[in-house]
Amino acid sequence: MVRKSCYIGFSYFAGLFLCTIGWGRNNAVFALAAVCVALTAFVLFKRYRKHIVLCFVSFLIAVGVNTAYTHIFYDKLTALDGKTVTVKGEITDISYIGSDTCRLSVNGTVGGVKGRLTFYADDIEYD
Repeated sequence: MVRKSCYIGFSYFAGLFLCTIGWGRNNAVFALAAVCVALTAFVLFKRYRKHIVLCFVSFLIAVGVNTAYTHIFYDKLTALDGKTVTVKGEITDISYIGSDTCRLSVNGTVGGVKGRLTFYADDIEYD
């Protein structure tokens, strides 16, 4: 049972790691490649079919989680790049960096999208 859990965990994290390539734009390619690899391994290695199915399902779940996060949260936040937005929320961290510059971390809404924002501002620029 421990080995199967290891296979599941490794496949899941491998799926998440591969999905970070291209910021989630290549997820369909990775899912299709996983189908091809899983089918080939399923046919060739009859003794390990349970493990192959577990790894394949775990990999597809990771790809699905990454795809959902990318389309629900990440794309909405990156669409705000270069636009003027209103940040409403709670400041969770203020750190003085030096040269009259501070780093602010805010949990709340950014231009109507929920998220966490970290930005740099002049020491006297925020209220």
